[in-house]
Amino acid sequence: MCLQHRGQKNSGLFYADATLNVKLRISCGFLLTVIQLAVLLLADDGSGSASQPDSWLAQRACSVVGTAPPPDTAVAGCPGLDGLVTLARQAVSGATTPAETIERLNRFFFQSEKFQVTYDLSSSDHLLPGPVIAGKRGYCVGLATIYLILAEELDLPIHAVATPKHVFLRWDDGKFRRNIELFQEGREVPDKDYIREQKIPQASIDRGVFLANLTDTEFLGFIYQNLGVLESQRDEFEESGKDYSRAIHFNSKLAAALYNRGNDELKQKSYRKAIRDYTKSLKLYPTDAWALWNRGLAWKGLREMEKAEKDQALAKEIDPTFHPTQ
Repeated sequence: MCLQHRGQKNSGLFYADATLNVKLRISCGFLLTVIQLAVLLLADDGSGSASQPDSWLAQRACSVVGTAPPPDTAVAGCPGLDGLVTLARQAVSGATTPAETIERLNRFFFQSEKFQVTYDLSSSDHLLPGPVIAGKRGYCVGLATIYLILAEELDLPIHAVATPKHVFLRWDDGKFRRNIELFQEGREVPDKDYIREQKIPQASIDRGVFLANLTDTEFLGFIYQNLGVLESQRDEFEESGKDYSRAIHFNSKLAAALYNRGNDELKQKSYRKAIRDYTKSLKLYPTDAWALWNRGLAWKGLREMEKAEKDQALAKEIDPTFHPTQ
């Protein structure tokens, strides 16, 4: 699933990652070094390539650079993006309805340009827009980033949308609304299917945590959330903490980033900090069994056994199929 809890061997902890698949349980991770947050927040100063698209998301996403060892490629920026935008504009030219525009853009993206879904989540090649364009392969966030940049350059009202375990896209101009599932070549999947399959709590929907249209700024938070996950897996807690904090800065409703930061704190035996972050995450996503279970572990670390048992009993009550790794 797109945002899911990923197990860490022998740790008893699970990390939530952003990747996309409404049918398969998959998770994502990537090792990157990112330019400073302040640079990302600056407006274009004219120093970039003159041929590069100038949408907000293109500027920020193309500024994220990966310096991980092979197999990650050394594709800096977004070479080829300007040409892709030109071809996309030609592909949708003449469309007279939103539905026709979506169909044309999907055909261009998946058939003409042959972008493909991958379940290989070990490489930033499948996340960052430059390598995704070069390799024509990506998972959830990687493909969504390219599609969203094209939409922004073409002035199309397409937004990213999050569920607890997933990110998909949506056309919404206030009159016409249609979901776009990139892992099914743009097929429409209604909200009710996501709600049913992922048991999304109504309280989270009402608060705009899930199934709301995301701004580009909020979507950028998912990139940092995912950066943090792989760093967490490498026990690089200082770096992962920075990226989770950046994710929360961009998207204050990103429960997964709070949850994952709590996991890092739990592993470092910073129990009170972990409890704080799990509690914040649960306010956004109250039926998250893993957040409840791991908060229980933190309570145990403080020898607050009654509170620990209450949290872990509630986790199993919410999800009777829940079987945590010990």
